[in-house]
Amino acid sequence: MKKIVIIILAAFFISVCGSGETESKSTPKGRLKTAHDDLTKHFVFRDKGKIFPVFQKMRQSVKPWKESEKKAFLWRLSVIEKEAPGLIERAVAYRPVQVYRAQSKKGLPAFAVITSHSLIVSDDLLFPLKAKKSSGWADGILAHEITHLAESNNRLSDSPAWVGLVAPRIERALKRFEKGGPSLSKEKRTAIAKEEGLPSLYATTGAGEALADYVARIVTDKGYPVPKKVEAYVRKELLSTPFQPNEADRHFHAALDLYTKKKTDAALREFEKVFKLAPNLGVGYQIRAEVWKNMKEVDKAISDYGKTIEHRSRYNRADPYKDRGQLWKEKGRFKEAAADYSKAIEHGLKTASVYFNRAHARFMLKNFDGAFDDLSESIKINPGNSHAYFIRGGLWLRRKEVDRAMSDYDAAIKVDPKNAPAHFSRGLIWFDKEEFGKAVDDFERALVINPRMKKTVDPWLQKAEEKKKR
Repeated sequence: MKKIVIIILAAFFISVCGSGETESKSTPKGRLKTAHDDLTKHFVFRDKGKIFPVFQKMRQSVKPWKESEKKAFLWRLSVIEKEAPGLIERAVAYRPVQVYRAQSKKGLPAFAVITSHSLIVSDDLLFPLKAKKSSGWADGILAHEITHLAESNNRLSDSPAWVGLVAPRIERALKRFEKGGPSLSKEKRTAIAKEEGLPSLYATTGAGEALADYVARIVTDKGYPVPKKVEAYVRKELLSTPFQPNEADRHFHAALDLYTKKKTDAALREFEKVFKLAPNLGVGYQIRAEVWKNMKEVDKAISDYGKTIEHRSRYNRADPYKDRGQLWKEKGRFKEAAADYSKAIEHGLKTASVYFNRAHARFMLKNFDGAFDDLSESIKINPGNSHAYFIRGGLWLRRKEVDRAMSDYDAAIKVDPKNAPAHFSRGLIWFDKEEFGKAVDDFERALVINPRMKKTVDPWLQKAEEKKKR
């Protein structure tokens, strides 16, 4: 039986965002004149354009703003500015923030995009009562996302000082989660995180998210007991005024701005200036790696991902390992790819796609047992991947577990009735079982779905038709 392996990789990146000035001309150095300066000079409402999330693989449909929605957003913003003008100063110090309106999406009331220096907000953030949420909740979400823009270089969240403050809390919480097992409820996990002094369950995902959630608590939830050392650090490093912009970050934001405008060569020149002034800026190497990858400069991208891993904190290394693993796989360096995917998993990125991609690398290394285990884990996390069932079906056949292989091909076709290789492979099993009518049906279906399989399928179809006539 001919072995067919199909690897489908989803591309989630969305193209270039709407433009914005590199620096506000109305206020020198991007600084706010007063605590209640005209926020519309620094937060620009955009009705058109494309969102360009380099790291955040999310699709949102942009829609026009209504005047009532603009007022609702500015009201929420003014609440944060009143409590934390230093946070707003940092967010607008180098570029105005582009604010987009999006359709509501469950679990995604707002998100920040650092490359285009954008905020994308939905109904749930603007009108929380409709989502049965409090105004404080909405203010906290907005403060969280503005923190990501204010700290877009990730210098604080990657710093040993901050990691030293939050890492022990995160590690203790994660160990307790592991001890509780997979049946541990979200409510109990949240309670454990708070017992360890973390502001939320989401804060256990990394130092950067912990920082943003602590800011949200400090700014919008006066009653929350933020640990004293944590609050002192956050207030000093992120909320204090006045804020003095620095030259390295000017070049960093200029590079991002040029990149979103597709001025790649100019962006690369700005990145060179960044690294002369800040040679350890891990997120800078990570974004430049994305630039190289989009330019098909794979070796340069791999090199920059290596520098990213070297300079970012351990909580921010999973994605660079995963992305470098993908590039190794594209080069046919499956040993290196498998190692990087393993590191991504070790650093907490236990997603269906990472296990699926490591399965492919292991398959190519003839580590069939490892590939089988990874496919099973991928299916457990995401039972909606037809190709994972299909490939595992082939591995069941290697183990001579024909019925289990048939079951996986059935599952693959149920998830995606247009999976032509799964129809063909199931047809082969029907042929071996002498169920020639069913074999003919699957072979014909495979050809209808994908006529390019004709050379492979036709000989088997002819044999099945001949056998069926007897």
